[in-house]
Amino acid sequence: MLTTRRDDGDRAGKPLFKTVVFDVDSTLADIEGIDWLATLRDPEIARESEELTTRAMAGEMPIEAVYTRRLSRIRPTAEELVALADAYQQTLQAGAKCLIGALHGAGVQVHLLSGGLRASILPLAVELGVRAERVHAVSLVLDPADHTFSLLDGDQPLATQQGKPLTVQRLQLPRPIAMVG
Repeated sequence: MLTTRRDDGDRAGKPLFKTVVFDVDSTLADIEGIDWLATLRDPEIARESEELTTRAMAGEMPIEAVYTRRLSRIRPTAEELVALADAYQQTLQAGAKCLIGALHGAGVQVHLLSGGLRASILPLAVELGVRAERVHAVSLVLDPADHTFSLLDGDQPLATQQGKPLTVQRLQLPRPIAMVG
């Protein structure tokens, strides 16, 4: 429900939340981006990446222990990051675009918050009508040695275990906030 209701059941027209924050991987899109990229490599790399992702999501290993390890094994190219952007769009959950449009129409701020790769998430944000400054994801830089995007661009809190709550806290988003994913 996007708006509050009066006691008589009529919509009062006031949104329940001032901000809604969506995760991207396995929430808005039906893929885990880093694992999707790993499938472009040797099956052993894909299997390792998926296992590391599962263990990190289950809390068995901190994200920071696996993030750069997966990147260094996968070493995505610019073309592969574009292909991942397309894969995000192709696996977008049914109704997501309509929901985000309705939230915008109700005056709700929508943010995308992800441990995924910003370069690949930005085109999805455009499709969903979410402004680039409201996309919070991991930025990479080109590794000059092999022209892959396998290096973090400085401090990347979303590549760490506490990255999402820390980022939401730092953003000082209008409250109340709903987090999805």
